[in-house]
Amino acid sequence: MSADQGPGVGVLEDPLTDRGTAFTEEERSELGLRGLLPQITARAAGHKQLADVTGDAFDERTVLVRAAARRLSAELSAARARKRQVCLA
Repeated sequence: MSADQGPGVGVLEDPLTDRGTAFTEEERSELGLRGLLPQITARAAGHKQLADVTGDAFDERTVLVRAAARRLSAELSAARARKRQVCLA
């Protein structure tokens, strides 16, 4: 990170602190994220609303872990499909 990029870039480059558009307006101001992210923050609110409806506990880290697990599962399925195609060829 160069000095002219501002403090928010470090937050976004660290996978443990980057929450994408889930940062609230207050967090964006405090962390220097203004102008670095799209203006929408509805993602986190949508997850909380869904959690309230389904009765699940809402935790932003849980949401991120579940999203990562879905991506990995999709990648694994694609890799298995490619392997089957190679074996059949």
